[in-house]
Amino acid sequence: MDKNQILEKVGWRIKVESYLQYGISPHGIILSMIDDLFFKEIERTIEDNHLPFQKIEDADKEILVQRLYDTFVIGNPYALWLSFKYVPYSIDCNMEDPYFHLLDLIDRNTVFYFFIDYEHIGFVVYKAKLSDIHIFIGDCEGLDEYYLVTEDFMELYSITDHDDLLYIDVRKNEMRIDNKPG
Repeated sequence: MDKNQILEKVGWRIKVESYLQYGISPHGIILSMIDDLFFKEIERTIEDNHLPFQKIEDADKEILVQRLYDTFVIGNPYALWLSFKYVPYSIDCNMEDPYFHLLDLIDRNTVFYFFIDYEHIGFVVYKAKLSDIHIFIGDCEGLDEYYLVTEDFMELYSITDHDDLLYIDVRKNEMRIDNKPG
């Protein structure tokens, strides 16, 4: 679901007026409202489903995000999956959303760091069991890209905005030879 569909879903009609006379960009106002909707949708999903997610914030979040980049990513790309350090395995999901196959591929009791990519400008990070993450993904509107990383940072599952399911195990996958983004 894209931003316009989210706005449509909550019944908002945005009337863009001439805010420039006040030095305010209507684009900024709209993005701010969408930001609020996105974070409220995440909170709603967790609360409505009584999910025991552990939210990772502040310095702990910064450390985990840096570890994600250090372990799996070359540089600071727009989308992480474009610049993995390792050649990922692409898991065939029969042209379906990878969400429908996660519980078939991964033990539901595995604990992951769940990195929700927010518009390629940052992450919302939680720690939870796959079974709870699966419920969340199934109910939360507006998810585009997210990454599941094992607690030891040895494995990563990437669900891209193209509905690709990519997998990396740092003990098994080959590193990119040129060490340049793919």
